[in-house]
Amino acid sequence: MQRNHLKISGSSLLRAPLPYIAFALSLLTGCQGLPVEEAKSRLAEKQVCCTHFAEVQYKNAELGVRHKFELSATSTAMILPKGKSFFEGYSIPSGAKSVFVQAVASSGFVQTASQIDAAIVVLDERKVPIARFDTLQYSLDKHVILPGLWEWFQGTKIEIPKNAAYLIISADPGSIRTQIAYSENGAAFYMPSAPIGTIAFIFQ
Repeated sequence: MQRNHLKISGSSLLRAPLPYIAFALSLLTGCQGLPVEEAKSRLAEKQVCCTHFAEVQYKNAELGVRHKFELSATSTAMILPKGKSFFEGYSIPSGAKSVFVQAVASSGFVQTASQIDAAIVVLDERKVPIARFDTLQYSLDKHVILPGLWEWFQGTKIEIPKNAAYLIISADPGSIRTQIAYSENGAAFYMPSAPIGTIAFIFQ
């Protein structure tokens, strides 16, 4: 099993003053109630929405804006290069040279957290694949939501080919990579990769 090590001060992936705690939990527990194995079963049972990239409905995205979405058991699925996956498709805005992808932890606490291992397919104007990115190299970082309130994510920057027009973002369904987080007392907590979870991205 592949494991990436990260150290987090405390056992929570989110830091906030007490007035923000309820708000924080509502932001980070969207997929917490669905265990990884059950999520995999839901994916296996899911009927695919389409067989060609031209059939996908692509959403618009703005340059320089952080877009955030959740892949869940109700998301659309398709057979992608890494296998059947939940996914979303986006149009690449004019002027974008790269995309910063952020895999957000599914829970505010490392004891129960899982995380998507993102897989990216880049398409041209004809919706033909021209590049793919998986087994990404992540770095731990945080996104500030409010003063004193932020969420941790594993981020990576991907350079976009010049003739790219569309992007498919999915969870690698076969990933066995595990993030390891340590609490202040040195206890290790393992965050497995999951086929559902939260992704954020910024076209730059």
